[in-house]
Amino acid sequence: MSRPTEYQELKRFLFNVKDISPRINGAEVNRMITDACEDAYQDTDIVERRRLRREVETLITNVPGLGRRGALELLAAVGDYLNGKESEE
Repeated sequence: MSRPTEYQELKRFLFNVKDISPRINGAEVNRMITDACEDAYQDTDIVERRRLRREVETLITNVPGLGRRGALELLAAVGDYLNGKESEE
């Protein structure tokens, strides 16, 4: 069985904080995660951003109900997972 990726561990940490803190709720945690994905997208170079934009559009077109920020989060999770798999080889 694979170890959790850093992305998965950080998401789990945020949701655990939500469970013990009355000052944070699930919507706030989800906003933090999507904000972080958006910031990471903005920090990429122009070539990578173009490629990501195409992938986001493909996901939005083919996955009903998925928006831009959700597509970015999905790509972040998949990218983190694949990067972890590459380091195992």
